[in-house]
Amino acid sequence: MRWAGAQDAVRRLLLQVSSGALVWCASPGLGEQFWLAGVALAPFLLSVHGLRLWPAAAWGLLGGLWCYLPGKWTTFANAIGAMGLSTAPETVAVVAFFLLFGAPFALFSLLWAAARRWQAHAAMPWAAGFVFAGLMVCAPTIFPYTPAVMLTGAPMLIQLAEIGGEALLLALLLTVNFGVAHLIATRCRRWRAGLAAILLPVFVAVGYGQFALSKWSAPAAQTQHVLGLQAQWPRNSSDGLLLRDTARKRPLSAVELTRAGLANNPQCQFVVWPESPRVPTLPDKSCAVAAALSKQYATPILASCHGENALGPSFSARLFAQGGLAGEHLKSRLVPVYESGVFASAGGLVAGAGASVLRAPNLAPFSPSICYEIHFRHDLRQAARGGAQLFVHMASFTVFRSRHISQWDLAMTRIRAVETRRAIVRSVNAGVAGMVLPSGRWRHDVPAGQSGATCHAAPLSSRITVYARFGDSLFWALTVLCLTAVFLGARRCARGKPKADS
Repeated sequence: MRWAGAQDAVRRLLLQVSSGALVWCASPGLGEQFWLAGVALAPFLLSVHGLRLWPAAAWGLLGGLWCYLPGKWTTFANAIGAMGLSTAPETVAVVAFFLLFGAPFALFSLLWAAARRWQAHAAMPWAAGFVFAGLMVCAPTIFPYTPAVMLTGAPMLIQLAEIGGEALLLALLLTVNFGVAHLIATRCRRWRAGLAAILLPVFVAVGYGQFALSKWSAPAAQTQHVLGLQAQWPRNSSDGLLLRDTARKRPLSAVELTRAGLANNPQCQFVVWPESPRVPTLPDKSCAVAAALSKQYATPILASCHGENALGPSFSARLFAQGGLAGEHLKSRLVPVYESGVFASAGGLVAGAGASVLRAPNLAPFSPSICYEIHFRHDLRQAARGGAQLFVHMASFTVFRSRHISQWDLAMTRIRAVETRRAIVRSVNAGVAGMVLPSGRWRHDVPAGQSGATCHAAPLSSRITVYARFGDSLFWALTVLCLTAVFLGARRCARGKPKADS
């Protein structure tokens, strides 16, 4: 019995390791083989098959860690290490960070074990896929990253986001994985249900993708020429490095990149600086220099800087146009603990009220996102409904000391662009700048690891997508429909069984 139990544990562990390896191979910035996304989570699902409640939760949590940890531990450990913690607390903080991502896996596995009697039902791959997706998108994670980003390597597969958002993409992806696991677990005895769960989501995604891409590949009626910067500033850079005006040293400063970019692209109407990696001390000269440069070139400039108001210290994106301050967005999504908790300087930053739509003469209304604000889908929905025709993203990735974080950030940005059908111009430090089109396709000109400035003809759109209007309503409606199908099917089966002799 002990030997059989050990063999079973080894088998489940190998399945989970296999799932982690497949997720690594399919992830942006790592293996980048998006086509593996359809089977990457199937071994994990098989690893929790047939377990009882609490063992299922334990194995689910372990499996979630295997799916998220490979390729990501060092990246996020670097960010947590920037808090100045000693080795032991730092390790505990990193583990806690990844446990947040493993929690939905544990909870789903618990529910999956509770529904053991119905696992073979024909509608179960769909119900399980939608429930698992719901747990993931609702989890209160610090970095809202889900396996749906594995699909962004093929823009055709993410076009349904304009109807049902990231949640619908994730649910269909998980349904395909459940279809594969269903075929293996039942040894193809119930092949019709498994095959339908695999082929139907792929058929719908590809069919709609072809239709949507042909529509969104046409030239836009209106565009805004935006100069995005790609910088290579180290963490905690000084004003001397960020704002110098010499054009003789490397890395190039924000001022030098702006001057060179406008000289090479006189048609550019608007300049976006990356998020500042400066130490949060006052006064912050970044915005004052941006204001002077904007006046000199008669060109609007959006810059980020630290400030202080009656409530305390803050971090904001300020738009300067026609010689003065035209608008401001106060960063509203603060990184827990790092920016808003006990480890943040001066007791933490004051958060803004949410998404902002900035306006200035001769500029289309746009919404800025600082750092990981770009990942919060409901904020971008709010901005699109508030009139934003374009998004700009200001980020600095120096704290992570890894090129991968920029690719994961870009993958999330591509889904956001399709959800709202808005172009997103990225101006970043220590990452890859460029523009994500409303189709989810990606354009950039400056090679990774280099400094430069690119003028993007960003398409403008005032159209409100189904997702921007209704949010996750369609996803939740389909989730209820799938669960109802399982429940009614189970009742029908129960009624069809002959009663036991009394």
